[in-house]
Amino acid sequence: MPLDVPLTLNGKFLGTISVAVDPDGDGEIDARRLLELFGPVITAKIRSVIEGRIAGRSIVPIDALAGDGLDIAFDTLSLSVIATLPTDATSATAVRIVEREGAPEPGSFDRPSGFALGANISATQRYIHDQGQGFQPLSVDVDGIMNIGGFDGVTITGGIRYDGNNRGNRWERSEIRATRDYYESAVRATVGEFTPASTSFQGSGRILGFGMERAFSTIRPFQNVRPIGRQNFVLDRESSVEVYVNDIRVQTLRLAAGRYDIGDFPFAAGPNSVRLVVDDTGGRREILDFNIFSGADLLNPGVTDFGGAVGLREGEQRLHYVSPAATGYIYRGISNNLTLGLNAQATSFSIQAGGSALWGSPLGFVQIEASTSRSLDGHGFGTALSVDYRGEFSLLRDRDLRLNMSSVMRSANFQDAFTSEARNLQAWQSAAQIQWRAPYEISLGLGYGYTRMRGDSRNVHRFDANIGRTFGRFSLNGTASHSTDDRGSDWRLSVGVSVRLGPGWYGDARYDSGTQRKEIEISRASEGRLDELSGNLRFTDERDGTALAGRLAYINNRFDLVLNHNRLESRNADGPSSAISDWNIRGFIGFADGAIGLGRTVNDGFIVAPVHETLSGSQVSIRSGERTVARSGLFGPALVPVNRAYGNNRYEVRVEPLPIGYDIGSGVINIFPGFGSGYRAEIGSDASRIATGYLVTRQGPLSLVGGTVQSVDDAAQQPRPFFTNRNGRFVADRLAPGRYRLVVGGKVVGEFLILRETKGLIDVGTLTQP
Repeated sequence: MPLDVPLTLNGKFLGTISVAVDPDGDGEIDARRLLELFGPVITAKIRSVIEGRIAGRSIVPIDALAGDGLDIAFDTLSLSVIATLPTDATSATAVRIVEREGAPEPGSFDRPSGFALGANISATQRYIHDQGQGFQPLSVDVDGIMNIGGFDGVTITGGIRYDGNNRGNRWERSEIRATRDYYESAVRATVGEFTPASTSFQGSGRILGFGMERAFSTIRPFQNVRPIGRQNFVLDRESSVEVYVNDIRVQTLRLAAGRYDIGDFPFAAGPNSVRLVVDDTGGRREILDFNIFSGADLLNPGVTDFGGAVGLREGEQRLHYVSPAATGYIYRGISNNLTLGLNAQATSFSIQAGGSALWGSPLGFVQIEASTSRSLDGHGFGTALSVDYRGEFSLLRDRDLRLNMSSVMRSANFQDAFTSEARNLQAWQSAAQIQWRAPYEISLGLGYGYTRMRGDSRNVHRFDANIGRTFGRFSLNGTASHSTDDRGSDWRLSVGVSVRLGPGWYGDARYDSGTQRKEIEISRASEGRLDELSGNLRFTDERDGTALAGRLAYINNRFDLVLNHNRLESRNADGPSSAISDWNIRGFIGFADGAIGLGRTVNDGFIVAPVHETLSGSQVSIRSGERTVARSGLFGPALVPVNRAYGNNRYEVRVEPLPIGYDIGSGVINIFPGFGSGYRAEIGSDASRIATGYLVTRQGPLSLVGGTVQSVDDAAQQPRPFFTNRNGRFVADRLAPGRYRLVVGGKVVGEFLILRETKGLIDVGTLTQP
């Protein structure tokens, strides 16, 4: 599936890049973006090698890039592209967290509209098969976006939701806020309703106020699913949450909107990697990763990272604000190996302050975080402390061994400022994990976790061992766990097998001894192409019952459609059994510089590409690399969703049929959008004709001369150059209807007329010099 993921080179973060990968990490990568990110930090020699492998393509297979010292792969554990190069293949300039030298200049790209407006529209409906309940009331979400001022302007977002199932309050608005991004300093300013960024032991929650934060690599809009501090997340809407532990799906949850602590779920115990795949009722899918290990990146000396906000905190009632709140953090690069940070926040619940230090030692990264809180409700003082370590070592090949260790302690009364009361069931949590990329592409891992609980809860020791290996089309992943507490011990085994059945098709089988879960699944992964069908069919048998689930997704030029069906049969007479289906359709309507278009849902911006009247009867296709991303048609111009702001987005234009001799110019749309940017990119124009003819004098052809074609009717029209061959033949392009003069050396040597009803290549005959 298409993803925007981090790219690192020799352990240094360079930026985000688009990939389309399967569950095993095989797939394609955005070649132009790769060269853009690699450019400032690699030598000319290795760049030439990489360009040779790309061979002018926009998208290339990831495995086609490796060799000559470059090792590049998609890491399914960290959801990132990891590249390594020998030291002599990197440039002398250090890889910096902000790379301003050679940064794209927005003014060199196509300019966005000064005013753009649009809305994502999503409709959802359930069908309950049990007891003749049938179709349930419709739910509709409208999420609007408006940009005023273009790239350096202000973007306003907000929306409204109609929930036919909520009889008490069918209409509900979403957050409304205005955002202004400062490209040169990588700072985002926000005013309105939003959830501030947080760090370390800080909490967060929705406020009505003002905030600023620095986002070094990419400036992106706020997400529906937001990590908060070490192990919290927020759902703005009711969502289906699939839980993957060490890449094996172990549970599907239906969670209401609200704030959740990952530590409250039993699958989060120990040194496991936990991934949540969230599908909300608006049809949006997002991925959130958690594990016990925390860590930041070192900042270069003198570089400052910060974020802060002030306003009114949201109360118990959604979007109602009750009391003042302030939160902020700052990190500063002290040296190449040391970064220090401070953070603080205050609400009517409590006051919290803390600090952190990150040291890049010769043996790895060490991070220490400490925080203290004082309750304003009489619960006293609290403290929290964490120590994290992560290191990479080379056994048989470069950086093939990873070691992570973490220890976190919270006192009983510690609370972040956005929590109404202290709730620390876990007094102390420690874990260690070692992962090794062994020979023969075997991945091995060992982990140990200890959790000391408070009150009547039992302390837990947990040991984990996992192994993974790919055999051509087959992939195997297994985890064995042993946990002990005051009640005794328990063994648990999870095994997953995946087989590639064909291009995009996969079969999976999983077993989990904890719930006696046995599961088989067949799926087709999405590549993001128009008119594509993808989805999955899954059957699950476990101790308490059986379940059948299916998902079908269709990508249309104008909308995305998703169909789901879930059937649960309980083995207990009084247990829950149900059969529920639902559909979701979502699309976008956008306006830019007088042009309106319909298309698929938009994240960061959009392009409306109206077709000029001279191309009536032709279809315009907009392509990104090898993929068609939008087409014109019955419902008007093509609308291209822009899903990554602050990146070079290049699209090629295809016209079918293209009139003979018709000049569409460069045939390329090249944009560098800000958040909320909208573009009007008209395809074709009046100045699309090509005139050809012969220039002669009384003595014969006017041979091998050059001049200009000048409009008689429009003095503002720029002259076009022309040349003649030995026979006096000339060609002049990009001409609109009207009268023209051919001028050579300041003298008029001929005139011709282009009629409006003509198209493409026009023969104006033989012109005789006066």
